[in-house]
Amino acid sequence: MGHPLGPLNTPNTCLGPALSSAANHAANHVANQAAAIAPGSPQPSAIFAAWMTELDGLQALRAHDPAAALQRLAERRPALPPAAPPGTLAAAENTLLRARFAMHTGASHLVLGQHADAGREFGQMEALLAAPELAGASGSLRHHAQRCGIAGANARAVLAHALGDFAAALQAYLDALARARNIGDRRYEAHVLVNLANTFEESGLPAESLEHSRLALLTAQELGMEELVGDIHHNIGNALAASGDAEAGLASNQRGLAAYAALALPQKERYALVAVAERLLELGRLDEAAAALLERQAHDPAFTNQQYEAYAAYLAGRIATAQGAPAAARAAFVRALAISEGELADRVGQARARLELASLDLAEGHADSARALAQTAADLLHSSQAQRDLMRAHRLLGRISKAQGDLAAALHHHELFHEGYERCFNEESARKARLLAVRHEVDMSQAEAQRQRLENARLAEALAEIGARLQQGEGRAVPAEPGLPAKPADLVALGLTPREAEVLFWVTQGKTNEDVMEILGSSLSAVKKHLGRIYEKLGVENRTAAANAARRRSG
Repeated sequence: MGHPLGPLNTPNTCLGPALSSAANHAANHVANQAAAIAPGSPQPSAIFAAWMTELDGLQALRAHDPAAALQRLAERRPALPPAAPPGTLAAAENTLLRARFAMHTGASHLVLGQHADAGREFGQMEALLAAPELAGASGSLRHHAQRCGIAGANARAVLAHALGDFAAALQAYLDALARARNIGDRRYEAHVLVNLANTFEESGLPAESLEHSRLALLTAQELGMEELVGDIHHNIGNALAASGDAEAGLASNQRGLAAYAALALPQKERYALVAVAERLLELGRLDEAAAALLERQAHDPAFTNQQYEAYAAYLAGRIATAQGAPAAARAAFVRALAISEGELADRVGQARARLELASLDLAEGHADSARALAQTAADLLHSSQAQRDLMRAHRLLGRISKAQGDLAAALHHHELFHEGYERCFNEESARKARLLAVRHEVDMSQAEAQRQRLENARLAEALAEIGARLQQGEGRAVPAEPGLPAKPADLVALGLTPREAEVLFWVTQGKTNEDVMEILGSSLSAVKKHLGRIYEKLGVENRTAAANAARRRSG
C-alpha cells in the first residue's frame, strides 16, 4: 500500500512552482517579464505589479506557515482593485489578480487538508480564468494567465488525488503538463512530471512512476532545483518499494531525507521519515521502523499536515500489529480514524483505519463489529477511485461473512473483489497507453496498439488468477500434494532469494497472487515481480511449471 506522500507531500512541490518558494520567482518582476515576453506590448499597471509581488511573498509564507498565509489572504482580499470597465487592460488585470488570489487561497486550504474550501476556491479560479476579460489578453498578461492556468490545473489534480479520484487527477495533470510544454516552462514541467509519477504509484503502476520521476530528475538536476531533487529521490523510493524492491526503495528514501536535512527543511524531514519507517516495516525491521516514527517528532514543524499525521498514526498501528501488540495497534488506528474524520474529511484514510480495526476485531472473535467496520469502509471507498482499497474491503468482508457462516454473502464479496481486480487491469492498461501517447508523442495508431498489447497481457493474467480461484471453490486453498516443499527455506537451493522462495512456496500450496499478497503483507505488483524472477531463474513460463520444479527439488 502506498501512502499520501505523493501529491500532498509538501506545500510547494505538490502544486508546482506556482506554490513553491518565492525565492524562485520573486526576482521575475512583472515589468521585466513584460519586456522579455512581448516587447512593445502594454506594460502592466503599477497596482498590478505591486499585487503580483505581494502574492509572491504570500506564496513563500505558505511554504512555512499555510495557516498564516490563509489568514493574510483573507485580510487582503477585500482590498483587491475594484471592477474596471469591460475591454480595458485594468479589467483583465483585475480578473487575473482575483484568479491568482483564489488559486493561492485554495492551495493554502489544500495544504491544511480543508478540501471542500479548496475545491470552492479552485472553482472560482477556473471561472475567472475563463472570463471574457482574459480571452483577448496578450503579452505579459497572457503569459501570467497561462502560468496561473497551469498551476490551477495542477492544484485541481492534487485535490482530486487527495479525494481518491485518481482518474480525474491523471487527466488534470496531463492537462497541466501539456500547458507547461506549450509555453516551454521546464520548471513547471518537472513539477507536473513528479505529480504524475505520484499518481501512477498510487494507481498501482510503479514502472510508470519510476519513468516519470527519472525524467523529472534530469530536468531538476540540470536547473539546480535542489528541493525537488530531494522530492524525486523520495518518490523514486516509494515506486521502487511498490515494485517489490524495498531495499532499493529504502536507500532512495534515505537520499531524499538527506537532501531535506541538507536544506534544513524539518517539515519535509518529517514526511521522509514516514516513508523510511514504511520501508523498514516492509523489510521486517520493526524496531527501526518504530524508531523512525519517533525520530520525526524531533523535527518541530511550523505547521502540521493532517493527512500525514493520520498516515503516520496508521503506519504506527501497522508496526504495532506486526510486533504483536494489538492494544497499541488499536489505539493508533483509532487516532488515525479520528484525524481522518475531523476537518480533513479524508474518506480513504477513514476507510483504511476502519479496515485495520475490523481485522483486529475479527482476530479477537468480534465478527459483528468487524463486519460493521468493514462495510462502512467499503461504503466510503465506493465513492472514491481507490480501487485497491475497495478490493481489500470486499476481501475482508468475504472472510468475515465466511466466519459467520454466511456463505452467500462471502461469495458475493468474493465476486466483487474479482470484478474490481479485472477493472484495475483494464483501467491501468488504458491509462498507461494514454500516458505513453503523451510522453513519447506517438500517433494514435501506435497508442492503440500499445494499449491492446498491454490489455491482452493483463487480461490473460487476470483470467489465470480467476481460473485458479474457480478451481479452489469458494476461495479455499488446494490441499498440498505429496512431494511439495515443507517450508520456504527448502526452495532457496533453487537459486532463489528468501523472499522469492516464500512466494514460490505459497504458490505450491495453491495460493493465488492475492493470497500471497495478503500472507506476506506485500503488494500485488511486488508478488508478480517476484514470480517473474522465479520463472526466469527456473527457466519456466508459468506458475504450474514453477510448482513442478519445486516438487522435483523436494522429491
